[in-house]
Amino acid sequence: MKMTRTPGRNTWGRQSGAVLLCGGFLALLGAVIWPSGERGDRAGVTVLRVAYPEYANKPLQQLWANRFAEYERQHPDVRIVRVFADWSKQDIMTAAGMLPDIYFSNSFYTFKERLRAEDLTPYIHRDNAEFRLDDWIPELIEDCRCEGRTLALPWYFNIALLYYNADLFKAAGVPPPNDSWTWDDYVTVAQRFNRFAADGRPVQWGTACVFGWWEEWLTHVNMAGGTLFSDDWTRCRMDTPEAIRGMAFFHDLVLIHRVSPAPQDGVLHPFLNGKSAMNWGGHTMDWPFLRTNARFEWDVALLPAGPRTRVGGERVSATFCIYRKSRHKEQAWDLLKFLTSYETSREWCRVGLTPVRRSVARDFFLKKNAQGVFDEPPQHRETALRAIQYGVNQPQMPNFMEVVLRFFQPEVDKMLRGQAKPEEVCRRATAKANQFLRMMGASRAELAKERGL
Repeated sequence: MKMTRTPGRNTWGRQSGAVLLCGGFLALLGAVIWPSGERGDRAGVTVLRVAYPEYANKPLQQLWANRFAEYERQHPDVRIVRVFADWSKQDIMTAAGMLPDIYFSNSFYTFKERLRAEDLTPYIHRDNAEFRLDDWIPELIEDCRCEGRTLALPWYFNIALLYYNADLFKAAGVPPPNDSWTWDDYVTVAQRFNRFAADGRPVQWGTACVFGWWEEWLTHVNMAGGTLFSDDWTRCRMDTPEAIRGMAFFHDLVLIHRVSPAPQDGVLHPFLNGKSAMNWGGHTMDWPFLRTNARFEWDVALLPAGPRTRVGGERVSATFCIYRKSRHKEQAWDLLKFLTSYETSREWCRVGLTPVRRSVARDFFLKKNAQGVFDEPPQHRETALRAIQYGVNQPQMPNFMEVVLRFFQPEVDKMLRGQAKPEEVCRRATAKANQFLRMMGASRAELAKERGL
């Protein structure tokens, strides 16, 4: 007997299977985001969900727990649910409409946050007697604004600095870095610390660079007078003589002057392990790690000035945002004020982070002991605050990550392996980036017309 296929039957089966699969995925996502028993508010209790990364720093982890416990003690009608989430998980939660009430971000994502973050400007103005906007470091707050709206609040910041092994400098009789240093001074002093084995193999370097990350090469480009994009974001400008000069400096540090390990050398944490006398850039989140693990005295200085300017190192803040679809915006704002208050900001500094409030910088971060020194390095920590004026936030541009990671970083990696020249890298990657930008049409005017895309 011949079987007759019912039209549409298999199609319905595939559709229903897709619906079940989608439903199952969302149920699983909900289980991941909202632990069992925490899916909704209880009678008389508001549940606030807070998303942030799971930090390896144990004192910082404990501080998060302590701060949440203290807030709950002061507000018995609030229950805080912690959601450990990286960037990818937050993007999934956003697409599912399940982003927590408060979530982490950073200041160079401010343009992106305009699509999902609550505008905090009205709350700040309303509660300014308590919030004290004039107590915040102004550049850090400005980095969190977009289109006239404050979309995030910083809780600590990173600023690019020159780290140096004070013990090595003292033993060699070399004066430590100072504000007058230029790129030439940096290279000259770094060469004094190069050490080689009998077979010519390097065993110590004058400095260390950060590889696989745009910030290192982009800082050099900025300081040489180059720029990544045109002012209207329609064109990549990394093929200019200034940009090429900055990229060439990065190339020469590694392959010509040989004052830094190359990526292929496979040297793990050269500065921490005493294999380099200096480290360019770095991150202030490394301070607690260095304080615990470094077996030498270390300190910080301003980045040496480039041929055109000293301005150009990374300035970025870790931030909190309130989800604009939160059902508890007022309660979330109250918690956000607590997490960025004078008292909590002191606690962030206590575990080794940098202050975002002037009062905390004055009363705690820059407070020396009876002997006139700091109990923990760096001894020139005020340099981190001075360096803010020379730092730059990344372009608040939606295609920034695609351009630097997709088109430039692979080419830069080839350059540092000796497989391409700086001019080739800049011109080839710029051509690809401009083709991409033409396709995306990422100009200010078009983005304004197509808001939300």
